[in-house]
Amino acid sequence: MSQTTLGTDHTSLPKLDLGTAHQNCDKQSSNRRVVSETSTVQPQHSVGDGSSVQLQHNQHEAEINHLRVESAAKQKAIGGLEAEVQLLRGENSKLMDKVAELITANDALRACNAALENNCKGLMEELSIKEAQWSEREESLKLEIQKQWGERYHEWITKADKKMEELQKVNSMFQSLLKSQQHIAQSNSKQ
Repeated sequence: MSQTTLGTDHTSLPKLDLGTAHQNCDKQSSNRRVVSETSTVQPQHSVGDGSSVQLQHNQHEAEINHLRVESAAKQKAIGGLEAEVQLLRGENSKLMDKVAELITANDALRACNAALENNCKGLMEELSIKEAQWSEREESLKLEIQKQWGERYHEWITKADKKMEELQKVNSMFQSLLKSQQHIAQSNSKQ
């Protein structure tokens, strides 16, 4: 029977052109009629044979109609799926463009980050060098200030000592003059 040749699993069938399938079915029916009419073994136009051929033809027609309905439903579903696939392809294309933009932006940011890291490392090295120089300079300034302070203190002490000596000399001279004046005044008062 033709049902065994068509199979029951319609999902594995390739796309059917319904017009071609109908023509093929009509050709097979006419071929069967020609074979049955030309056959010498079977009697011509027996009542049983005509009804079985008609029955087979009706079954084929029913099967073809069923396949047409099924094919139309599948074509409709395929059309909806194709539209959805096109929509998804468009979205996928947009997303791929966005991903490409993001990758480009990410690469640019990575390059910028690397440049900033190198700049930061350079600045840190510069800062370390300057801190070392400042520490050295601070130490040398402290030593210089201590030295200058020591020299100035020594000069000041020396000057102060000289002033004290001068003041002591002047004081002694005034005291000796005062004593001599007192001595003269006493000797004059005794006379």
